[in-house]
Amino acid sequence: MNEKHLKRLLVAVAVAALLTGPAAFNACGYSNADSTDPPATGPVPGLTVTPGNTQITLSWDPVPGTTSYDIYWKVSSTSSNRLSRTGKVQFQAKFDATVTQAFWIHNGLHNGWTYTYCVVTAGSAAPPDCSTVSGSPSSGFPCLAGAACQQVCRTAGLVSCDGGCVNLANNATNCGACGNGCEAGEICSSAACIAASSVACTAPTTNCGGGCFDLKTSVSNCGACGNPCPVGASCQFAQCACPVGQTVCGGVCVDLMTDINNCGACGNSCANIVIFRSGIYDRVVAPQPACSAGRCNVR
Repeated sequence: MNEKHLKRLLVAVAVAALLTGPAAFNACGYSNADSTDPPATGPVPGLTVTPGNTQITLSWDPVPGTTSYDIYWKVSSTSSNRLSRTGKVQFQAKFDATVTQAFWIHNGLHNGWTYTYCVVTAGSAAPPDCSTVSGSPSSGFPCLAGAACQQVCRTAGLVSCDGGCVNLANNATNCGACGNGCEAGEICSSAACIAASSVACTAPTTNCGGGCFDLKTSVSNCGACGNPCPVGASCQFAQCACPVGQTVCGGVCVDLMTDINNCGACGNSCANIVIFRSGIYDRVVAPQPACSAGRCNVR
């Protein structure tokens, strides 16, 4: 083989290596030797929400080749100062474009409000039909898989009984133990049910239903056991007394000069007032009734 033929052979080998080697690229710009597909775009698969206390955790299936995601969200509530939208979701905020893991925790939320989310690969526009998930955070949150939910009473001396925190030392329904109720005429004292009449009180207190009360000052037993004072009144020298300028109406101390339900006299409501118009009396419902100096009027 002469030198001319040898050069032609070497050139042919080099060209073949370029066409079949790892450096060859197809028309899309990806290597023929690289079997990895280009990163997917659009909504992520498997998007779920887990509500918590003032927070929601988003999780989804990782997208091969994707290193960051965009999160879109909206919020709706029944609060008068928020817009509650219906129909097709319109996302109001692109919240974070730098999330790199397949989960994200949205903190600082309002319990009871509904939050809706769409997650797409970074750089993708959120299409109108983007698959969405919604959740409402709450003060109660789900336990981890396999765990049981148990109420924890944070106040010292209280234990959880039937969903409530009680003191077993003095709770007549749970005396000494959850579900151990005392009989009629008994009270729970030092975690034991005893006869209410057996409680010994020291002067100047009197035994009233198993409790010791001073009948001269007790608003629940004023002057005698079982004689409660009206709401807002105090017990002074065994007599119930409303604050100065107030009168008892329906068991409550009220000011007849300003109370719209007892304006000028007990039971005189300003909800329906009579006004004089062109010589004819008309009964109308006042949108904002008021009581001033014992007389009803409209603001």
